[in-house]
Amino acid sequence: MMKKAALIPAAGQGLRLGEGPKALLKINGITLVEIVVSKVLPIVDEVIVAAPQGYEDVFNELLPPAVSVISGGDCRWSTVDKLIKASQAKTLLIQNAASPFASQQLIEKVILAAEETGAAGAFIQPSVPVGLLNHGKITEYAPKETALLFQTPQAFFRDILEKHHSVKERYQSTAQYVMAGGHSVESIQGEPDNFKITNELDWEIAKKIIAPKLANDLTLNRTIRSTESA
Repeated sequence: MMKKAALIPAAGQGLRLGEGPKALLKINGITLVEIVVSKVLPIVDEVIVAAPQGYEDVFNELLPPAVSVISGGDCRWSTVDKLIKASQAKTLLIQNAASPFASQQLIEKVILAAEETGAAGAFIQPSVPVGLLNHGKITEYAPKETALLFQTPQAFFRDILEKHHSVKERYQSTAQYVMAGGHSVESIQGEPDNFKITNELDWEIAKKIIAPKLANDLTLNRTIRSTESA
């Protein structure tokens, strides 16, 4: 049995950005899905990418032969469910193609913590208190010292994820399914640059601020070159 698999949900059509599937957007001439694959491929036993329906051939041509490409679902839940069922590895890493800026070191830390506890994820502390909304009004708040914002990567034992993800709720984060089922998630310190590209402002930040940093990331450049030659 494979020990570790990276599951990459990349099936979004990018409707909010209006530039086609987000996974195929390019930073420094490299697609977001290639950036994610280049980081996870050296540290797991299996990589499975869920592509938007109709784009499977595009992804297969883009990614190295070692990566399996499947068709995504019509929502995030169904896409992640397909990815879970496509692997038999003991530990499953979830890393969104729309969140390509997590460092390889962070990914490794999350996997290691999951292998020890069954469930782990990257979280980052907010700089201000977090208000809790109740019928349009803020009636409570969580101090910044006790509140954390969700990031990816997240990683889980497959049996834990299979059990809790079977509930068809519309949670935004995979870790929410596990928490809702009563299983705690180990918190790993996230990274400020590790954000999800959702809207036009995120994309502008990615292109103008993050792209120059990635251009100088020697580890990332080496892994991309080795992935392309595979």
